[in-house]
Amino acid sequence: MKSKMAQHIQAQQDLACSLKGIIEAILVLDDQGVAPDAVTALLNVALDHVIRLNHNLDVVALPEEEGAA
Repeated sequence: MKSKMAQHIQAQQDLACSLKGIIEAILVLDDQGVAPDAVTALLNVALDHVIRLNHNLDVVALPEEEGAA
């Protein structure tokens, strides 16, 4: 079983991987000059991901270490 910290780190890795895919999609759409509304929507989703990552990686958001008093 993974520790709470390992689970927390994995969740942030998953979020970062999702963000990478979103940014790649934005780049493709922008390069092709299509779907400007979709680009705007994806930018908003990417911003939400960045805000969540920033919060989740803040030291105050880290899970308690197991066995810590």
